[in-house]
Amino acid sequence: MQLSHPSLRWLALIAYILAGIFCQVIWITFAPILSITAQAYGVTQTDVGNLSTVFPLVYVVISIPAGYFIDSHGFRKAILLGTGFMAVFGLLRAFSPNFTFLLIFQALAGVSQPFINNSISKLVKSWFPQKESGLATGLGTLSLFVGMILGLVLTPVLLDASSLNAVLLVYGVSAVAVFAVFYFLGKEPKAA
Repeated sequence: MQLSHPSLRWLALIAYILAGIFCQVIWITFAPILSITAQAYGVTQTDVGNLSTVFPLVYVVISIPAGYFIDSHGFRKAILLGTGFMAVFGLLRAFSPNFTFLLIFQALAGVSQPFINNSISKLVKSWFPQKESGLATGLGTLSLFVGMILGLVLTPVLLDASSLNAVLLVYGVSAVAVFAVFYFLGKEPKAA
């Protein structure tokens, strides 16, 4: 299948990279600020650790259905669904009235991860010629590690300059922006 304009594939990949980065930031938000989050919500650090643990648990449950959805509906719908969960529930974390709601919103944000992470192979197969597929897959996968590093480094810095709710709000609004970017740039290829 011939693809429409070649630069569109790189725009789709950039949009995917942003989704991958922010999905990981949402996941790892609380890891570097366990004690501050525990104090803010009146829970133990172990409880706060569950906020990071819930993402892999959700991944295990949702991964196979997400893979089926990606194969059935394409990477665009899958990543939009994933970034939609990330945006809505990532933003709602900033408005959690208590720790239970924070954990629920974090778990629902975790639904995003298998839809986003598992879509890279479909995106690459749909958009990129074989001679560029290794680079495209590598860049998409690299975004996941960049997101973890950013979350671990940026969260304490932002927290020093503001409050926990402000950090959660910044991340939530950023997740909404990523959804919008992918909506406009993450197109499925059209046959020529």
